[in-house]
Amino acid sequence: MARFKKVYAPPGADTVNVGTESFSVDITGEMMVPEEAVGSLMATGGYTTDDNSGPAPDGFVVVRHKDRNASFSFGGVSYGSRPDGTFLAPAVAVIDLIAHGFVADEAATEDEVVDDAQSVIPTPKLKIPTK
Repeated sequence: MARFKKVYAPPGADTVNVGTESFSVDITGEMMVPEEAVGSLMATGGYTTDDNSGPAPDGFVVVRHKDRNASFSFGGVSYGSRPDGTFLAPAVAVIDLIAHGFVADEAATEDEVVDDAQSVIPTPKLKIPTK
């Protein structure tokens, strides 16, 4: 029997297909999807979960914005805030997000963000503001 987990859809999403099944977002922006699909939805679709403990997945950084209703898009994917008001952002996007009022969570290291950004575009090492 498949196990399901609650995820929060990014702004503008109304359904997601997992295999041959379609899952709809409810009025609160939540949906239940098979547990094995969660990692993929978070990495490529901007979905988030209630599980805000522990480190961000590889290639992602936790960022904050003073406006908890803020959102951003990167690489054609929209990202909204997680239930705790933080955002899970691709590490390569963090340098751009800083210019829009986002700050990297203290757990993010400068090397983590800059190294991921340099894999796309060579970028000088910058001081990343935190809280």
